Amino acid sequence: MNVKAPQNDTYEKAHKIYNAYFFTIILILLISIALAQFSYQLPATANIIFNFFSFILLLTSFSLDIYYERTFFTAESIRRDILLDNSFNTKFCSTESVKYYGSEGVSEGHIKLLANIHQSAIYNHGLFAL
Repeated sequence: MNVKAPQNDTYEKAHKIYNAYFFTIILILLISIALAQFSYQLPATANIIFNFFSFILLLTSFSLDIYYERTFFTAESIRRDILLDNSFNTKFCSTESVKYYGSEGVSEGHIKLLANIHQSAIYNHGLFAL
């Protein structure tokens, strides 16, 4: 049975934010290139509009970068808390990790933590190999 990781939704949200951030950076670069090539041919009002639009995109990219960092940190916190909850039978995270780790037969403690860390390493390798 393929069990979905509890932090996957947050990672997917962070990935979408990163894509939007990348898109705004590309738009800023394209507008900058267009302004550098055609600024002498455009009227002054068009240059002001392009500069204003570039400024808005720049602010958007800064905001998206900060939002991405926070979202990714939240996903990492969920992953770490679930690891500790499952290994030592604690309640750091509100999200349950039912059948996420395959170490149900191992008693709680350091050995179960090592087994769960091994499984998390395999998951992270697949996550960052994209």
